[in-house]
Amino acid sequence: MHSKGIVHRDLKLENLLLDKHKNIIITDFGFVNSFGPHNDLMKTSCGSPCYAAPELVISNEPYEARKVDVWSCGVILYAMLAGYLPFDDDPQNPDGDNIARLYQYITNTHLTFPEYVEPMPRDLLRRILVSNPRKRLTLKEVRGHQWLTPHAPFLSVTPAEWDKNYKTNNEHNANIVKTQRNLVKNDIRRYSLIDTTSSSFQNHNVSNHNFFANPLPPQTSSNHAIALPSSTSSTSINEQLRF
Repeated sequence: MHSKGIVHRDLKLENLLLDKHKNIIITDFGFVNSFGPHNDLMKTSCGSPCYAAPELVISNEPYEARKVDVWSCGVILYAMLAGYLPFDDDPQNPDGDNIARLYQYITNTHLTFPEYVEPMPRDLLRRILVSNPRKRLTLKEVRGHQWLTPHAPFLSVTPAEWDKNYKTNNEHNANIVKTQRNLVKNDIRRYSLIDTTSSSFQNHNVSNHNFFANPLPPQTSSNHAIALPSSTSSTSINEQLRF
């Protein structure tokens, strides 16, 4: 996104989906904004509690929008490794409902890790989850971190190459759909030529269950729910910030 001059400003686990090939799909572009080649300073305070960078909350000064996304990615990475959000252990604010106190805690508390998180990812996260955005790593520096070195070939794929691959896959899928539609048309044409009044047709059960299958009724039971509403902690800072 950043290579295309776009910042998300609300990256969080709830906004990341996986397709059938395990590719990450980013959703919810409600706070997205564009920036120029030499200036990404923005003023709007936005995002979600726990995922938003401190400068969005504790300062009225313009902020570096790309560094805001870097912070959110750090929170996501921490949650993936630890199983819970960082700075989630304030006994005076266990649910993070007090946004002002939450960010005071974030800016004044040393980042800690569970024992099962290894040293290398700890080092990377300590360089990302830095309250001062000037000291926070850029995405280029994140990609160059030693922990990610084994994945350098994957991370070196340029946006232009991703776009080309995406276009190729779309064209391939379009050809598959076109072929399937032609097969369906041929089936319809073939069955329309059959004399349904003939005894041979009536005595022979002609059916194609793949093509003429009856639709199943919708599942109305709550047991079939595949998603639940987000908790109140996922609402925007603009809605919760009252101090």
